[in-house]
Amino acid sequence: MNPFVGLRPFREDERRLFMGRELAGTYVKTKSAINPLTLLFARSGIGKSSFLTSRLIPELREKHPIIYLNEWGGQKPEDILGGGLNKLGKLAVEARAGGFLLLDQFEDVFKQDTDRSGLWDNLAETVNSGQADIRVIVTMREEWLGAWEEVEQYVPGAYGSMIRLAPLTDKELRRAIVRPIEIEGHVQLDPSLVDVLLRDLRQPNAYGLGARFVEPGLLQLVCHHLWEEAGKSNGILNEALYNRLGGTDAIVRDFVWRHLRNDSGTDTVFSTDQRVLWAGLTRHLSVAQGVKATVTPELLARKLLMVDLGAAGPAMASSKGRAVRNYLLKPTEKRTEENDALTNWIAETLEKAHSFGFLKRQEGFKVDNRRARLYELSHDGLDNIFRDFSLEFEKWMAWRITIFWGAVLTVGVALPIFGYIAIKEGILVALGQAALACVVLALYIGVIWLLIKFVDFLASIFYYPIVRLLARGSIKPSRKPAKKPN
Repeated sequence: MNPFVGLRPFREDERRLFMGRELAGTYVKTKSAINPLTLLFARSGIGKSSFLTSRLIPELREKHPIIYLNEWGGQKPEDILGGGLNKLGKLAVEARAGGFLLLDQFEDVFKQDTDRSGLWDNLAETVNSGQADIRVIVTMREEWLGAWEEVEQYVPGAYGSMIRLAPLTDKELRRAIVRPIEIEGHVQLDPSLVDVLLRDLRQPNAYGLGARFVEPGLLQLVCHHLWEEAGKSNGILNEALYNRLGGTDAIVRDFVWRHLRNDSGTDTVFSTDQRVLWAGLTRHLSVAQGVKATVTPELLARKLLMVDLGAAGPAMASSKGRAVRNYLLKPTEKRTEENDALTNWIAETLEKAHSFGFLKRQEGFKVDNRRARLYELSHDGLDNIFRDFSLEFEKWMAWRITIFWGAVLTVGVALPIFGYIAIKEGILVALGQAALACVVLALYIGVIWLLIKFVDFLASIFYYPIVRLLARGSIKPSRKPAKKPN
């Protein structure tokens, strides 16, 4: 059995293989036991889900009943909370022990355009009553921490017990690599490889400043692949194997490209139309470098343009119907309603990406008065790889299209002319004429390239300075204000 789980979070039954958060688990248990409400927050990609399911929840369950809630769509949040409290109350009575209510992914509550006063009333009634038999642990992403201020109006001690789940330390990371291998025992680990992995897996934060950290998901993915390859060869995880596989970047890239490289029509890869669409969607899956966006199929349909899909876009869009093609060609500000066929195409592609572990999915959220699924990148480190694929795919398509038109011109124009000359003047004359035509074509392309460069040079000297001057001055507002979108 491979002791590394890859991109997905650890499950509770994999607890024995989850290493590196022992101290954090003890600290959260101790602090939450003495506080009615504890806020646990962490940055994206830090491994919070694995920590909860494979460390905190199993340890709490050894002595306490626990209710875990992490889906905040489909029902009103206060109803979800109320149902969880009722179940926990019954379990606590049966177990004769205090219970823990764990509210995970709580930032999703703030994403909904709804009245949350009922939710806060329920939470305040539980927390402020001083009941010793119920403890509430709320977990949320670090970037949503400011939204927690809304709770303080109902729960004065909302900020009283806060814990930040920090990135894994070097010691914890080493343990996360070494101990699972020791437990399984089927392969051997060269200790020097650990230093190389930690060096190569360190990622800068979202803004390129401060300390670099290792994403546990990418660490698991790299170690999972190394384990598989070691099992096929000499059973040793060492630098030689690591270098043969190309290092961390190549391993992660190969995992992604495995689902993108071919389009054989199976469930393990994107279909042809999904791959073209995915290449266009990637730029909309992050707000900035390392900052993930939360999207829905409907939102992406409103933002997507034909130019995003590259050279193959018009052909693929036309295969979905003329309405899809016309919709993608229309500027976003002129779109009055969504195109259902495009939305369904996007939804199918996002679901396929979710099945590969590329995206996280959240169910049942109300967006624009409709139930929708929310998607976001599963790991920040995948963003650059998807963008690189988009560029590589566009180059690949441009080259194939160029070859196609070259073949068309050769078969449709050059060969008939060559045949005519060969029949009338002889094969040698025809070959000479063909060689001359190639030279003339090359010269023509070279002249066009030089002309473009020359025009750009002239523009930089004469035209661009004039435009910069024209950009100066005071702008007068129009008489009529711009019409607000519906």
